[in-house]
This record gives sequence, structure tokens and C-alpha cells, in this order.
Amino acid sequence: MSIPLEEGFTVVTGPNGSGKSNILDGVLFCLGLANSRGMRADRLPDLVNSGVLKAGKSSETKVTVTFDLTDWQPDEAEDGIEPNEAGPWIKPGQKEWKVSRRLKVMPGGSYASTYSADGETCNLQQLQSQLRRLRIDPEGSNVVMQGDVTRIVSMSNKDRRGLIDELAGVALFDTRIDQTRTKLDDVYERQERCRIVEQELILSKQRLQKDCEKASLYKDLKNQLLIGRQQELVLSYEDAKISLEKLNIASVNWLNRRYNLSKKFINHKDNIVQLAGTREGLFNVALALSPTIKNNKKPAMLLPDPFYQVYAGACRISGAEPIFIRSLKENNFIPAFSDIDKKILKRTSIIYVCSPSNPEGSALKLKEWENLISLTRNYGATLIVDECYTDIYTKTRPLGILEACKKLKTDLTNIISFHSLSKRSNVPGIRSGFAVGDKYLIQNFKKLRHYCAGQQPLPIQEVATALWNEDSHSEKNRQKYIKKFEIAKEIFKNYNDFYIPDGGFYLWLKVGNGEKFAKLLWKEKGIKVMPGAYLSNFNNSKPYIRIALVSDIKETKIALKGIYDILCKH
Repeated sequence: MSIPLEEGFTVVTGPNGSGKSNILDGVLFCLGLANSRGMRADRLPDLVNSGVLKAGKSSETKVTVTFDLTDWQPDEAEDGIEPNEAGPWIKPGQKEWKVSRRLKVMPGGSYASTYSADGETCNLQQLQSQLRRLRIDPEGSNVVMQGDVTRIVSMSNKDRRGLIDELAGVALFDTRIDQTRTKLDDVYERQERCRIVEQELILSKQRLQKDCEKASLYKDLKNQLLIGRQQELVLSYEDAKISLEKLNIASVNWLNRRYNLSKKFINHKDNIVQLAGTREGLFNVALALSPTIKNNKKPAMLLPDPFYQVYAGACRISGAEPIFIRSLKENNFIPAFSDIDKKILKRTSIIYVCSPSNPEGSALKLKEWENLISLTRNYGATLIVDECYTDIYTKTRPLGILEACKKLKTDLTNIISFHSLSKRSNVPGIRSGFAVGDKYLIQNFKKLRHYCAGQQPLPIQEVATALWNEDSHSEKNRQKYIKKFEIAKEIFKNYNDFYIPDGGFYLWLKVGNGEKFAKLLWKEKGIKVMPGAYLSNFNNSKPYIRIALVSDIKETKIALKGIYDILCKH
């Protein structure tokens, strides 16, 4: 059915029962312009054919109203009004707009009512927003039913004015005014927020400018500090090089004085390496020089027995087999290295020897040095010589390995000698010593020390340089030991197993059972000595004790008398 809507009023008329109200009810139902009571029904399901529902089936009805928009143009008042995003929205240039409403009633009486516009589901509010654009208002007077004329005539002037405004489109302008005021309020609010943000940004900018100035100053100062530290490192490095060179030169000069060497015999750049004490050096040298395999077999190291424990520790850590060589009294406590089986000598990588020895105090003579050097080189081994006690002697200066090489007119091939200030200058706490010998062995030894060993601090280097350059303090120290040995000689003059060693500050005294005697001595006299068995793997050292004459002369004399008293009693 088509209803032409001309300008002015369109009236549907007819006699009673002609269906004019049904036409209007269908339009009102579809457009949601009236409730069920307005359409002469108590409730929506009453609008559907009840005969189908009585049969126990669902029933539905659908009404569609099609608007011809060919001559329709949006009201100019819509300009600037934001569209409702929740749509549906009548699009520009659209020629036709269809609105449908479907009512479905279930057998139980429940129902569902849905709206759609151009086939797109929408709700009543969305639909009404578009109807208002077509000047159709659910609260307005687009459709005048029977009795509405009487209501319009009898309404107040104010209500009638509102009705006229609505029909004339004034309400649309009011909507635009309301939206504009809302937007203006939003603008004022945003303007105020922007002003607050602007003030905050200005303050933040001022703070950032100050921070920037501080940061720039900090950066400049940091760069200056970095440059200063780099310059300091360069200067420190140069100082360290100079200090180390001075120490090496002082060490070599002492060797030349001590062993009557020529100035060209030892090069202070190639033949020497400084150590943080000789104990560290005697240990690390085995790690640096001992191979993992020699002649296709596990390497061996020859160690004197009794021995300084560092030798054995270095041997085992480096993976070699320790071969202990007895130091017997009949050989003047000199280890008989040449008596070792040739099969062992062929896989020997290192030979340790101490001269003057710890604990016996025996020093090798020239012939013994010659035999040991020859043995070392014949079997491709390295000779490690511990000469830390070389400046402590009573009569004859012990012959050192370097001096022996000079007398034998040979070089330092396969030889490294260790020296320390701990004994010579009586300063064990500063931990300063050096190794000297074959330049190729020293070079390899240096490589290892760069990775695993501590270097001497510059103040220690300065002290060590002064001590190696000066001999009188060492001579005074030696005279004190001579005095202590003289006291010991007087006290033990009637004791057959007493002897004065070639060097060092130990007495190697035979007492019967060294461990038992040491316990007795501590119990009765409070005197500490070292049982010989604790320094050895063989029974020949068990009868001995090691006495260190390191206390002052008065205390040493009292201790020696106490030892002699216990010897006499037991």
C-alpha cells in the first residue's frame, strides 16, 4: 500500500470498519510511534492472529514502511551535527529507506520484537534518531488519531507552541544549539587543561634546562676525568716499567756481586722475572714448564727428600709423578740424582734441588753442580734450583748454580735459580723474590704468571730494589745467625749427632724418634720444632727434628738449652 505524503495534511478517511485505523496502526507499529494500547491492544502479542497460537504454533507478523527519499534533502540545520555512530544512518544521495519491524510470538506467550533499517538490525532509539531527520517524532504529532484534534485544541499555549516548533523544525535548531554549547564547554575545559599542561611544560622545560646544564657540565668533567685517568694509567704504566727495570737491574747487580759474575752473564731484560715470593714461583714454574707427556709417558719430577712441600704440590698439580731422592748423611745430605734408573730419567721433566738445603743445610760443591747440570741436559730436563738460603752461612759462602756455570764455562740452558728477600734480608712479609736463568724458560714462565700470579706492588718493588742494592743489612743479619750457631755449638758440643750446616738457619738434629721427641719437648718446655718425618717419605728422616733459629739470640739460647736438657734426660 502506498500513502502519498503531500505538503500540508494527509488524511485517511472512510466509514467505520473500512480499515483506516488498521493502516495507521501498521505505520505506528513499524515505526515504533505508539505502544500496544495506542493500537487498540492490551499487549503486543494481541496484534498477532490468535488462531495459530491456539493451535500451539508460533506466529509472527512483519510490517515494512518504505520512505521515498527522491525529493528529500537533509535539513540545513544538520550541518555540523555529528552523526550517531550507533546508526543506522541515512546516507547522502540515498533514494529509498526501508524500516521493518518483526514481532514473533511463541506458544507460551513470550515474544520478541526487532527493528531493522535497510536490512540492518537496530534498536528503537537508533531508529527514532533517523525518523527525527524526516520530521517524524515519537512524541510529536506526525500522526493524528481520532481524538487528537480535540487534545490539540484544548492544550495550553505553551504546549501548543512546542508542537508548532517541532513541526516547523525549530527543535532541530535547538538540538544543534545544545550540541554547540556542549562542544563549547568541552573546548573551554580542554583549553583549561591545555593551560595547566602548558604551565607544567614550562616548569618542566626550566627544570630540564637546568638538568641539561648540569648534565653538560657533568659530561665535560667526566671526559676530563677520563682523560686524566688515561694519562694517569700511561704514567703509572711508565712508572711500573721503570720501577720493574730498576728492580731487575738491582737483582742482577746483586747476583753479579754475590757470585762474581761478569756484567754480560745475565741480561736484566731476558734472564729474570720478579715474583711475589719464591714459594709462588717454585710452584708455578712446574705448571709452566712441565709437559703433559714426555717420551710418550707420564712425566716424572725428581725431588730431594726431605723436601720443601711446595715441590711435591707443584709436581702433583702439574700431573707429573714425584720421584723422591733420599738425602743421606753419608752423602753429606746431597741427593744422589745420578743413581736413578735411566727409564725414569728419560721421562724426567723437572729436577728440584735446594742449596743450601732445607732442612739439612747442605750446599752443593762444584763437582756436584757439574754432574747435576750434565744429567739435566743429557735427559732434556729442567733444573729448578732453590737458593733462598744462599746468603746465610757461617764460614764459606755456598757455591751457587750461576757461579758454577761460570766456573764450568757453560751457559744457563735448562736452568732456573730462585732467590728471595725473605731469608737474605729477613723480610718474609713483603713477599718479594725472583727467578733467573735460561731466557727461553723465563719467557714461558712469564706467560703463565701473566695469567695466574700476582705482581709486586710498586711500593714493594721500591723496597726490594733498595734491599738488593744494599749488602750491609744482610751481613748484619748473617752475623746474628753465626752467633746463634756458635751458641748451639757450645750447648751441643758433647752431642755426637750435632753439626754446623753449610748454610741456612736450621739445625737438623738426630734425636732418636723425631715425632715423639717434638711432642715431649712441647709438653715439658713449650718449644716448637718440626719432626723430620713430616718433611719426608722415608724412614731415614724419622730420627731427626728441624730446629729453626729464627728467634732473637736470648730466646734462641734458652730454647736450645731446653732441647739439650730433654736430650740428656731421655
